[in-house]
Order: sequence, then structure tokens, then C-alpha cells
Amino acid sequence: MRKGFAVLVTVIVISVSLAGASVAQARTRTPTPTATATPRPTATPTVPPDQIARFGGQAWLDGWVSDAPVTAKIGDVDCGRPFFLAIVCDPGPCGPMYALDVVSSQIKAGCGYEGATIQFYVGDRPGQTVAWHGGSDQGMRLIAGPPFALNSGDFSWNGDLPRVDGARSPEQAGALVPYVGDLACGYSHWLRQEAWLDTPIKAYEYGVVVFSDQLQAGCGYEGALIAYKLLDPNGNVIAVARENGVWHAWDGRRDSQQLFLTMVPGDIKISSVGTGASQGGGGVPRGLVLGLALVGVTTLATGMRLLKRVAR
Repeated sequence: MRKGFAVLVTVIVISVSLAGASVAQARTRTPTPTATATPRPTATPTVPPDQIARFGGQAWLDGWVSDAPVTAKIGDVDCGRPFFLAIVCDPGPCGPMYALDVVSSQIKAGCGYEGATIQFYVGDRPGQTVAWHGGSDQGMRLIAGPPFALNSGDFSWNGDLPRVDGARSPEQAGALVPYVGDLACGYSHWLRQEAWLDTPIKAYEYGVVVFSDQLQAGCGYEGALIAYKLLDPNGNVIAVARENGVWHAWDGRRDSQQLFLTMVPGDIKISSVGTGASQGGGGVPRGLVLGLALVGVTTLATGMRLLKRVAR
């Protein structure tokens, strides 16, 4: 009897405990995940065209095309905003380019107003200044650092020369090198063969940078004569141009100085050609023969070039 009563009490206690647990579980709710709002990107307001002055082009620093950042200040305020510039180089070269909007004072306090002076910087070096005009769009080469000259033109040569498109280091100086006196004073900024003249003697287009004496001691100054020499890969002179250029600082606004060259083989001056005989006797020196041949082909190339330009 007592055993039956004890079992009955135990069953009642267990049942009450289970019921209490079920009620507690029923009262405890599973937390519902809270939806997190994803912030929407804020649209960049479009600046009215008349509130910006737009600039783009090449930046030069110490006689080389530079990829240093370009900034534009009015007073002490940085007013430039870079924008995307699609670069098309045909036939080239162009190298790195800058693209900058200079905003008005209505967009940023202290910035542009009609006629305000913009001071450009290439890296931390000052370049040109220009007036702010709302709604303007200018292509402008920026030049920072000491002056240099830029010469370009055409010449002919009996052989293939390495192509250069926008040299950016001394290792890319190219085959055509400018000299002031006996000192190499620059590099080929571009050098490329003209495909339209398919003959053994090739026609080339060139552009050379000539350093000033401020960039390299003993180099260019206003009115200095520039000699042009072709060098082989070992740095030996293989030809000299009959013509000389004249050093003038390039301001980036005007075109480069044009000069068509006639190359004479050997490290010689044109006045000395033909003064000595070959070792085999009294024949005409090989240098003179090839030099005259180059003169003839250069004349032909120049004539064809003029006809080509007239046809355009």
C-alpha cells in the first residue's frame, strides 16, 4: 500500500514538472531577425558646365613627360577635381596625361571666378599660371622645372633604327641624340619609321628633347647650335646631320621647332668629307658615296612627303 502511494506521488511530481517546463517554453519566444537597412549610395551632384574650367594634356617635369599628380590652386585653395580622360594616341606619342576640372567659388569657397589666376603644380613643382574662365575647355601642356628645347622633323637612313614612342627614362634615349658642342644633351622623345616609303633607305620622323644648361651643365642656352648624331646600341656615332638646330626654350604652347635632317655616315663634319683617299688608292671615300646617296634619297623623300601633304 505504501509502495503504491509512493509511486503515485512520484508520477504526480514528474508530471507537474514537465507541465511547468512546457509552459515556460511556450512563453519564451524565439527572437525574430531584424532586417538591416542597406545605405544607398549618394549620387554625386552634377556640376553645371559654367561652374568649371576644364584642362587636360601632358605634364612635363625637368625635361621629361611626367606622371606626377597635377594640382590647381587659386590662392592657397586646391580647386582641382580630376576627371576621366580617354587617351587616343595616333600615331603617338602621348604618354601619361592629366585631366582636371577647376571649380568655381560657388562650388568650393575660395576657388574660381572670372579672371582668377590658377597656379598649376606638377608634383610639388610650380608650372604655368592661367586665368579661370567658366565653361572653358583647354588642352594645355604643363611644364615645370628648368627650360628645355623640343625639335622635330624628318630624316632618311640606310637601315632600321629602334622605335621610340614617348621616352621616359635615359635607358630609352633612342638612336638620334642632340649635342651641344661635344656634349650629349638630350634624347629622342619619339622616333618612328614612315611606312609609306618602302625602300632600302628608310624615312624616319623624330622628336628630340634638348636639355638646357640648367638641367645639364654645358648644354643648351638661347641661340646655342645643336648637332644631331645617330648612335649605335653601343653608343658609337654612326652618322651626323649636315644641319644644325638652334636652341630655344619650348613653352609648351607653340609647336616644336621643325628641322629636316640630312645624315652623313661617320663621326665627321660635312666640310671634311672627301679630304682623304681610301687605303686602296685614289678612289672616292665610301662615306662621301653613301652620304651623296642619302642626300638624293632625302630629296626624293622630301618631295614625296610634300606631295603627300598636298594630297591631304
